[in-house]
Amino acid sequence: MVSRTLSRTSSKPRKPPLSQHPPYLIVTATDTAQKSIRAKPHFPTEILDEIVEIVLQNAGNSLLFRFGAIWSLSCSSQRLRQISLRLFLRVLDFGNEDPEACWSGVCNIMQKETCRTDGKGGFAYVESLTSVSSSMILEPYSLGSFLNLRTLAIDLARQGLGTQHNFFKHIFRDLFASPMRSLKQLSLNSVPRVDCSLLKFIAQCFPCLEKLRISTTERLKPLSSDCPCWYCLDEILSLTFHSPIPDMFTTVEQMAQAYATALSPLSTSLTHLHLGIYLSDEDALYKHAPHDIQYFGIFSELPMKCDVCEERIGKDVRMRKLLASTVMAQRLEKLESISWGSLLVLASPHCDGDCDMPKSSGQTEKLPFRKDVPLDGQSLLNADLPAVFRNFKV
Repeated sequence: MVSRTLSRTSSKPRKPPLSQHPPYLIVTATDTAQKSIRAKPHFPTEILDEIVEIVLQNAGNSLLFRFGAIWSLSCSSQRLRQISLRLFLRVLDFGNEDPEACWSGVCNIMQKETCRTDGKGGFAYVESLTSVSSSMILEPYSLGSFLNLRTLAIDLARQGLGTQHNFFKHIFRDLFASPMRSLKQLSLNSVPRVDCSLLKFIAQCFPCLEKLRISTTERLKPLSSDCPCWYCLDEILSLTFHSPIPDMFTTVEQMAQAYATALSPLSTSLTHLHLGIYLSDEDALYKHAPHDIQYFGIFSELPMKCDVCEERIGKDVRMRKLLASTVMAQRLEKLESISWGSLLVLASPHCDGDCDMPKSSGQTEKLPFRKDVPLDGQSLLNADLPAVFRNFKV
């Protein structure tokens, strides 16, 4: 028994060492019916953009209502939050709200979003901005933070002759070294003074500007309708350089040459220009008062309709507008249209009101322009207008 057992044990084949085993693959089967993981469906970004756009359109123009409309969307998911903030911040208009409070709150949102996205969101979302100077000073953010801004409108009603320069120097501080080439349209309303230094600032900071509107005429309105007196009128006129002739410039040709030189860096891009200043003499409003029996010279709206002033200065103002437009057009080669402010409703379809739109037809008249015309005021006045202008609007 013992010998047989030993015999069977000794005859059992030995296992080869582990290193001599051939390579093998272990396959494990699972129940796919019970443990399958389904991918979550995703809406295309384009559809979500359309949905958020509809929500913002139904909310109206109020920033508070627009932000309230996307609040629930921004809290639902990270993806919807990014889409909602991007579309909400794309167009910002602080004109219909409490500008100081709204500006501070929205800038706080943009600052956080900019930090979270490493500079790709927040301020970079804004393409159109409309604000007032007082709010931009209280919460100072340089325009250099708005990397993709295309349209900018600022109301300077609360700035004065002594603070205008410092304001622009402050908000443009990052643009002197790194100009904003994305901006195509700029509108500055209620500006205390349109001078060469302001135009140089603009040309240096926005070298690709196509449309420029600068106006002072919005400031010329009674501070209080309850007290339309000469004291209020004199105070209003003392706060604004509404007519650069003759104090700032001796002649209209000198003014046009100076303005064109300041804007010369924009000669290859600027196509539309509006300068809301009066080309009549600065004392034209004071000379209007003696023959204004009904209102005693206190204007309720501008431009005014006065037959006496039209007879006295209307012809001269039309000649000045024509001469100034010609000088500017010869220096700014890409310019297609130019318009000026007007103190009076002039009896001319080419110089009516504060824009280049004749009131009689409601359409801008396209006139031929020839750049070889003499820059003599009387020659321009006596010239045939269609022969003077070609593909140019005044």
